[in-house]
Amino acid sequence: MNTSLILDKRLFAYRDDIADIRLEKRVLAQQYRKGEVYCVNTSILPMYIAPDTKAMRSNTLLFGSQVRVFDTSASWSWVQSEQDGYVGYVENYYLKKCMHIYCPTHFVSVPFTISYDKPDIKSKALSYYPLLAQFTFTIHDNKDDFFILPDGGYIMKKHLQSIQAPLHQLHTDYFNEEYRYPLLDGITDYMNIARQFIGAPYLWGGNSWTGIDCSGLVALALRAQGHICLRDSYMQQDTIGYAIAASELREGDIVFFDGHVGFMHSKTDILHANMYHMQTTIEPLSDVINRAGRPLHYKRLYIGN
Repeated sequence: MNTSLILDKRLFAYRDDIADIRLEKRVLAQQYRKGEVYCVNTSILPMYIAPDTKAMRSNTLLFGSQVRVFDTSASWSWVQSEQDGYVGYVENYYLKKCMHIYCPTHFVSVPFTISYDKPDIKSKALSYYPLLAQFTFTIHDNKDDFFILPDGGYIMKKHLQSIQAPLHQLHTDYFNEEYRYPLLDGITDYMNIARQFIGAPYLWGGNSWTGIDCSGLVALALRAQGHICLRDSYMQQDTIGYAIAASELREGDIVFFDGHVGFMHSKTDILHANMYHMQTTIEPLSDVINRAGRPLHYKRLYIGN
């Protein structure tokens, strides 16, 4: 039996010519590679299903996140995200080799923040960094209310949060029980994160305020609280929460449709990034059902009343 047929190429790095060495006993390839770890060196980096900017965008990588590079051409790298396990192609120019021991100390904890050329909010803006962008600072990188970036820029401390545990985790087999999402002890934090994206434009494969899709919103809100969540809605529906009845829905629950997902904002309204409005909105769940059909699953992510 060719086991390659049952491994999703969006989460497992293998082609006919090259495969992740961790898959050596599971897939056939001409050669197997360990891959080299690189860091994303731009605010937002699109990932594509093929080495072409005209190809479909499949994911978005954020500044400071890590990827494992398995193959490189003149302009493109074939990579796997260490944050959500997604596999695809990114442009080489926006990657840099990680230090031998890469340990981010802080991440952006607001939808977007700005770096300046001086420790002064009235100075020139240099770059913009999205929620979950990661940085490494030392005790020497302090200047009043700012941290000093490696490029000499300054970023507000109040927009950053210290990292207590790694924000990335590679998922080599997301259907295994050990990768299933642990139940939360409350709903406030991840719903507050999701609400900050109301009005953000819809973008297929996006996961930042410049553009976000339905599963990107769910994944981003949960990861911002340090929890594991896969990228696509069908992966999420199989790996997070526990099933409930439609009559039990309340704030913080998740509703899965065929190819779509959203958070319940209340017992009757859903918060979701959607193509109908082309932005993140709150609207009656009944309106979405009229457009998209009956939901496939209702899930609860937390415990307690």
